[in-house]
Amino acid sequence: MAASSRNIWSDDPDVIEERLISLSQEKVPIILAQKGCEGQAVYLQKIHREGSFTTLLFRKTKKVSYGKETCFFLYRLAEHPPQIFKGVPLLDKEDSLAITKPAVIFERSRRKYPRISTSAKSEALYLVPFSSRLCKGQPKDISREGLCMLASYSAFLKRGLRVGPIELILHCHSAAIEPIKIHIPEATVVRVVRMENNRAEIALNFKLDRKNANNVESYLELREMELQSAADRKRKSGT
Repeated sequence: MAASSRNIWSDDPDVIEERLISLSQEKVPIILAQKGCEGQAVYLQKIHREGSFTTLLFRKTKKVSYGKETCFFLYRLAEHPPQIFKGVPLLDKEDSLAITKPAVIFERSRRKYPRISTSAKSEALYLVPFSSRLCKGQPKDISREGLCMLASYSAFLKRGLRVGPIELILHCHSAAIEPIKIHIPEATVVRVVRMENNRAEIALNFKLDRKNANNVESYLELREMELQSAADRKRKSGT
């Protein structure tokens, strides 16, 4: 499991209110996760105030029911690390879910750059030197500084070779979560393992600009939550 830490981004009620209004007005997709339940994208539809009590109403994109345990809400704004808040469902309907206004919003940061497995639906498109042909690979796992993918074997693919640009389309298991696109200008081959059927496992290292690094961070967070939820469901079912 990926190693990450939470730092308090804000516990100021006015700052939190301003951020929530922005999430609602800009229709920012928010990933809802609860242990043992399937994650999904939700949208903050309404902020209801009654005296000192504020309720948040989210529109669901999938018909998933949630218990009375703590839910986690993860979102990402451009040029910012992922942020997260939590709440216990007050009302859970087929197409909506309500919680009280959070008292704290956290910012997630990683203490190191571990790899995490990608969904099998993910894709990689890349160019190799000495060829103008666009090659296609299947990412196996990714970190903020590295990628391992399966692709067709080529004699040109040797340790130290620079490959690029690479365009990644990273999917989560849930179809309700939009795929995340990553642009890698250039990567260095660090390992090539030839396999059967003229296939190869290729390990790459790279450096990313801030925007694409944040996109990778967001994907790592989403996949971490998905994998944790899947493990919780498996334990509950006893399989």
